[in-house]
Amino acid sequence: MSSDDRIIELLSLMLDEQKETNRRLGSVEGRLESVEHRLESVEQRLISVENEAKITNQRLGALKYAFLNDSRELRTRVERLEATVAKLSNAA
Repeated sequence: MSSDDRIIELLSLMLDEQKETNRRLGSVEGRLESVEHRLESVEQRLISVENEAKITNQRLGALKYAFLNDSRELRTRVERLEATVAKLSNAA
């Protein structure tokens, strides 16, 4: 076998290895793109959940404020009723 034949054989082997490497890289690239799309979907969902959480927290804050106001109003009414009952008891 001449040195030219050996060089051609080695170059052919290198070409075959490069083709296999390119095939594998293409497969990996496809999987990476798939993972990237899934990560983008997860990121969008996370943003949506964060926005929903903000809205929920705002609504909970409003409910807490309303509950506190209602509680104060109820306490005031009970105190007035107690005072009225006490006056009526003393008058009788």
